[in-house]
Amino acid sequence: MAAITYKGESLIATKQANGEVMNIDRVILANIPGLDPGKPVDRNEQLPPAEHIVLDEPVSQHGYINPNLVVYALHMGTGGDPFEFNWLGLYCSADDTVVAINYMPTQGKDPSMALTRNLLLEYSGAQETGDIHIPAESWMVDFSQRMDGTDGRSRQMTQDVFGRQLFYGDACKVVKGSGGYYELLPGEGYVAGIRFDYPGKSVLVSDTPTSIWLDVSQQGNAMSDIQPVVNVMVSDQEQVDYIDDSGVQHYLEKISSISSNSVVSDDRMVLRTNGLFTERVLGEIDVRDFGAIGNGITDNTAALQACFEFAIRNKYTVRIPRGVYEFSRISLNMSGELTIKGDSNTILHSTLSEPDSNKAAIRFSGSPIKDYSVVKNGVNRHDASVTMEDTAGIQPGDLAIFSSNQLIDTDHRGFWKMGFVGRVSSISGNKVTLEDAPPVWLPSEESFNITVTEKISASQFKVSGLTDRRGSMYPITGISGNNSEEVRNITDYDPLTNIVTCESTWLSPPEVGDVFRLDKLTQVRISRPLTVSLSGGVTLTRDKHLTANAGDGGFLGLQLQENADSTVEDWSIENFSETNFKYMYSYKSVIRNCKSKGANRIYSGYDGTGYGLLDVSSYRCQYLNNDISFCRCGFTTAGAVALSVYSVVRDNRITGGGVSYTGEGIHPHGNQVSYGFGGHGNAYHLIYSNNYVNDCHTGGSYRDYMPSVLKNEYTGSMEYPFYLHQIRGGIFKGNIFKPITKGEHFVELRGGIYNAEEPLIISENVAYELEGAFVGLVTVTDETVLENLHVTRNTVHFNKAKSQKVGIFGTTTGVRLSKCRLSGNIVHYTSAADDTVNTGWYGFATPNRTFKVVNDYIITGENQYFVNISSNNTIEIPFNNGTATCSIVDIVGENNGIIATSVVLYEVSGNSGDQSPLGFANTNRVYPLKSNELSKPKDGFVNIYQQGPNLIIINKHSSDLNLFVSIKRVV
Repeated sequence: MAAITYKGESLIATKQANGEVMNIDRVILANIPGLDPGKPVDRNEQLPPAEHIVLDEPVSQHGYINPNLVVYALHMGTGGDPFEFNWLGLYCSADDTVVAINYMPTQGKDPSMALTRNLLLEYSGAQETGDIHIPAESWMVDFSQRMDGTDGRSRQMTQDVFGRQLFYGDACKVVKGSGGYYELLPGEGYVAGIRFDYPGKSVLVSDTPTSIWLDVSQQGNAMSDIQPVVNVMVSDQEQVDYIDDSGVQHYLEKISSISSNSVVSDDRMVLRTNGLFTERVLGEIDVRDFGAIGNGITDNTAALQACFEFAIRNKYTVRIPRGVYEFSRISLNMSGELTIKGDSNTILHSTLSEPDSNKAAIRFSGSPIKDYSVVKNGVNRHDASVTMEDTAGIQPGDLAIFSSNQLIDTDHRGFWKMGFVGRVSSISGNKVTLEDAPPVWLPSEESFNITVTEKISASQFKVSGLTDRRGSMYPITGISGNNSEEVRNITDYDPLTNIVTCESTWLSPPEVGDVFRLDKLTQVRISRPLTVSLSGGVTLTRDKHLTANAGDGGFLGLQLQENADSTVEDWSIENFSETNFKYMYSYKSVIRNCKSKGANRIYSGYDGTGYGLLDVSSYRCQYLNNDISFCRCGFTTAGAVALSVYSVVRDNRITGGGVSYTGEGIHPHGNQVSYGFGGHGNAYHLIYSNNYVNDCHTGGSYRDYMPSVLKNEYTGSMEYPFYLHQIRGGIFKGNIFKPITKGEHFVELRGGIYNAEEPLIISENVAYELEGAFVGLVTVTDETVLENLHVTRNTVHFNKAKSQKVGIFGTTTGVRLSKCRLSGNIVHYTSAADDTVNTGWYGFATPNRTFKVVNDYIITGENQYFVNISSNNTIEIPFNNGTATCSIVDIVGENNGIIATSVVLYEVSGNSGDQSPLGFANTNRVYPLKSNELSKPKDGFVNIYQQGPNLIIINKHSSDLNLFVSIKRVV
């Protein structure tokens, strides 16, 4: 039995699709050195090298055994030169294609011999495609025994082209009849590679819900016509393929589901025309071949859905020609690959009329494999190996969505969960190795009790059993007392006071002695990703919902979920009021060179939503060179169960609607705030660089973990480029703020909820036309302390005369600082006479210092510090210029009065009797401690000494002191 080559397979499909004859006209014999006749034929083969070909002759005769089985013969007479051969091929000259090949042991042909060689081909429609009208004759009787496996190979070849099932038009479509009968419509189709022409049938369905299945087989023998047999089965149980008592293979395929209220769903894979296959064998399919019509009128929902599903199952690229394709909503949950290409002027117009912020017009998602299971040992940051409770069914390449019950404070969004998305690299037993090491630590499974030690209120109380703030933000359950079995979230814990704050009040205020259980848990959900590639100038759009009420939900455009390595390029999405583009649980995917317009809506009469690009709990995604306009927020992050991690937002152009914007809503209120960038508290180490933001009320609103905001330009009608709240450190460096009107601030900082665990660095920025402070403060009280804030080397152009000069925090008084750095900043004013002002130690020129240092120090220059030290307290200043063994310290008073100058300090090394100080000029009770005096600082003096890389100051005066310390290190 010959093996049909891949090119032969493609040629057969093409000829059948176009109704053409395939003329196999030559038989070629060759002698291939080293050919192993026992090996399967390489179906990629074509003609062997010319030096190996020993005979090239026309087909002597052909005939058919049945419509699906034909034979080609070569008769070689006596005479000629002797030769040997071990390779035989059937060749179609008109299409330059070797259709079939057979390997054999080496055989000889000498002049005295007459030799006949026959080659059998079996495939669906072989007689018709080959235009063969001669029946089998006596010289073909050698083929009365079909070789083992012939039917299977032929059927598999057809299935490779047509898929597991495919129906033309309404073939086998189930429609409801009367009296409990359902009609199966006539037509042609394929199941498991078997082609049939179904005559139609009525089926009685007595009980619902149920499903209708086709039972398809091939029956006959080698010397008779092999016919497809199609039976219908009604069953509410899943069916599987089987072999009957006669040894015949049956293939079961569900074609329809009937609900309990007799609603019929169509489960067929439908091909609307039979002109598809020429394009399909070239790797592309056209949505029009599934019935799509781009006339701006016809609803194409079913056609597009069927085309996309078919493309994923059979690995074809989808082509959408130019036109306007109406549809409502498309949703896929499949793994694999999907490539869609437009035609430069392709418009997909969604007709959705009911808002639903959770259901996209187009949603492409991977398929869930395993629901949440416990990760008992938690996840260690930077360790890619994770031990799971169960790894059954997990494969390399699967996405792992890790989520803990550790809380993240997202301000008005409430408390979301710590987690991340990873990709499985390998599995060994219960250990899974991720492609990248985890970015964060997630807790192991643990429970312990805490006890109330002091009653405060219904949401606050003192406890024993907790140690640190970050390790305490978890749910707790009442074990004893009036709140037994009640659950609340701990949203803050102060380890200094042992006070717990809960997200909401308890049924009754916790009493002393009440016990609560704190539970820690990490879980993981596994999905098999879908890789999506979208390109080709497609516009996805909808009509604005101009009659929407203020509280209505919004519309969502394109959502790619649980996908990996996806790319969206050269698409435009507009007028989806909730979100245009959305990546959700996406892994290393890209949106670039796209346009997003008009995502905005009003709700509650005051606020709104509308995201041009939305990143929900995704990992290392990139948003590059996109054009975003008239959206409430150009780019933002969100995610209730996992962080958005390491994504890059670069080279985008964002244009808002000015200070105010108009969104969908029947009564839009003015002054809706628009943003270039936004965040909901779950972004982790994102990079925003080289973006251009124009005409937004606020350039960016950040609640992130350590964002890097670098070299962006903010212009147009804008009040301030940065609004920082719930932010946990970050770098804002090299940015330019150049508004066309007066800017309110460069940074607006919500000091009351700013998290100082990581440094917040605002450096080397340039701001123009500032009306207010460089750093404007909100939610600041007399008790607010700003820590770890670094404002350095910025250049500021105030829209003020020098006489109106303001400080770094404007004219706000009482700003309290600790461990901050304010140095090297330069200020310009509006008049030439008042131009460049070197701002001195306190950051900006100002008649009065507008901040207080709280029993601590701030850095005001290179090795220069401003120190506030209360009576009987100690301040430790870490030197930052090396590990020299000697320092020279100058200390001056608040009004520049010299307290001590040229104090020489040597490294203190126990009671070694070193001779510091040397050359000390003491004018105001500053005392350098000797090594043997460290345990007894001198009363009435400011005691100082050096220890390692630190300067230690002990205030034994009777009052608080403000000191200016300048340090020079000497090796």
